[in-house]
Amino acid sequence: MSQSLNTILQAIIPPEHQWKLTLFKHWDEIIGDMRDKVIIQEIKDSVLFLAVSHPAWAHELFLLTPLLKQKINSYLVKDQIKTIRLNVKTFQPTGSQRKKVYNAEQAPLINIPPSRQEQALLSRVANHELRDALCGFLLRCKRQKKESL
Repeated sequence: MSQSLNTILQAIIPPEHQWKLTLFKHWDEIIGDMRDKVIIQEIKDSVLFLAVSHPAWAHELFLLTPLLKQKINSYLVKDQIKTIRLNVKTFQPTGSQRKKVYNAEQAPLINIPPSRQEQALLSRVANHELRDALCGFLLRCKRQKKESL
């Protein structure tokens, strides 16, 4: 006698929390193309905590929070989610969502010095720590571009 996981969960989870199953079931539809960047982290009462893979995506999602809340609640019987909280967390996408993540530290060291124009622009930066960070960023970008060719 085999039962589906959904049937077992519905039997175990109290009726007042059944809406959470619906939310998890439809999450990929709700979040759409951002499914590899946003995951459900926790649900406490009427607060939905989402883990977002990058601060830029967190900012984008923050601006879309009212629309997201409305879309989530449209999938549920009644308005269950009152607040959405975003946390920037590093996580690996699962299954078909996995993509190769570029890691500059693992890349072979390709030394591509800044051009004269880039050196001139970098020399204008008074703060030496910022200048070094920008130079390092430029070098990583050049490495990544060279490796992708």
